[in-house]
Amino acid sequence: MTSKSEVTNTERLIRQITHPEDYREASRALAELARINPIEGERLAVRILKDENEEIHFRTFALTVFYDLSKPAALTYIIENAASANRYMFYTMIDEVTVDSEVLRDDPHYLETVHVLARLLAARPKEETQEFADAADWFKKTFEDM
Repeated sequence: MTSKSEVTNTERLIRQITHPEDYREASRALAELARINPIEGERLAVRILKDENEEIHFRTFALTVFYDLSKPAALTYIIENAASANRYMFYTMIDEVTVDSEVLRDDPHYLETVHVLARLLAARPKEETQEFADAADWFKKTFEDM
């Protein structure tokens, strides 16, 4: 049974996330909501991801939360959206997938995601890959045998 204070806290967090005045606070609220109510945290993370008008760093944080809560669904999101992702979102996708290289290496869905990202990374502008060299190099090194 959920206590009244938990409901009030959840409602407060949702309000901070859906009506952000400060994106750092909204990101903290999303992380806290994901911890105490993963289903609601995932729902809001996806909502933020789908809102192209939302602040980009808040959206990339939402991807991180979504990926942590539901890897299979997040991998599908990455496959479907990586080609149209702006550079911040794209390299967040690269980072999230690279982090799990040892854990998910044998998962076919994960491998499909890696191949999609590798193909798209090769086509990204050179100046962009230089700007995000750490992420690009880590990804390439991690998956060089694939």
